[in-house]
Amino acid sequence: MNNLLVLRFLAATGLLLTTACQTVIDLDLQDAAPRLTIEGQLTDDGQPATVRLIRSVAFTAASSFPAVGGAVITLRDNIGGLDTLRETPTPGQ
Repeated sequence: MNNLLVLRFLAATGLLLTTACQTVIDLDLQDAAPRLTIEGQLTDDGQPATVRLIRSVAFTAASSFPAVGGAVITLRDNIGGLDTLRETPTPGQ
């Protein structure tokens, strides 16, 4: 009797786990003009600061973000210190 109850419980649980509700949502995503995106890593452990400049892409495009080169990036702290970053041979970094 106990085994039959356990078997019914497992069957009901399995049935509930294998069925699910699905709702299809259609989003009307509009393309926007590319925007400049700045990604940086600043630390206080003596490591050099790194900044990456890329342009955004449309939502439906491949996730390959074009790098932006030729920018001059100047970092300023709260006590007036300035640091100008140099671009590496990899564009956008």
